[in-house]
Amino acid sequence: MHASCLDALKVSAGDTVLHVGAGTGYYTAILAELTGPSGSIFAYEIDDELAQRASENLQGRDNVQVQDCSGTIGELPVCDVIYANAGTTEPTASWLDALKKDGRLLFPLTSTSGSGGMLLLQRIDDTQYSAKFLGPVNFIPCVGAREEKTAFELADKFKEGNAPKVKSFHRGNSSDNTCWFKWDDCWLSTHPI
Repeated sequence: MHASCLDALKVSAGDTVLHVGAGTGYYTAILAELTGPSGSIFAYEIDDELAQRASENLQGRDNVQVQDCSGTIGELPVCDVIYANAGTTEPTASWLDALKKDGRLLFPLTSTSGSGGMLLLQRIDDTQYSAKFLGPVNFIPCVGAREEKTAFELADKFKEGNAPKVKSFHRGNSSDNTCWFKWDDCWLSTHPI
């Protein structure tokens, strides 16, 4: 699964990447290899013990900074790629704001049980993103990026089995009849950009 995800993200030499839920740094190290020495990796891990282990495991990699904190809130570095490895009930505003034009965000959009789909967004402009579910997943919850009511609504939505029809994501405008799922200020659509 991770190999498919990393391939879909199209990480290139020199990219700036945010890795949210870095754990002990295994996939962070792979991201560091993909960006090369001219790239930058910001690895966020909220669990103190895991962050400490990641720091130890990634010593000597000058292009990696381990952040012992949440990667879901506050201002984040402007980046080309965000790879989240914990289940959320929506993309956070901080992730969307951090992406450069054409930047890619890949995260597990999950329901109450932790099951859901791996969702890839690519920023077109300030309000529009292409969107595609890469496949079903089951992830641990992402601290700070879950809302219980939304998790139940997503569980019902994923049961319909039509997630592969999603083609775009929109911010700050009202939804239309192509809406697959709607949050307060953003929505997924079955219509391409």
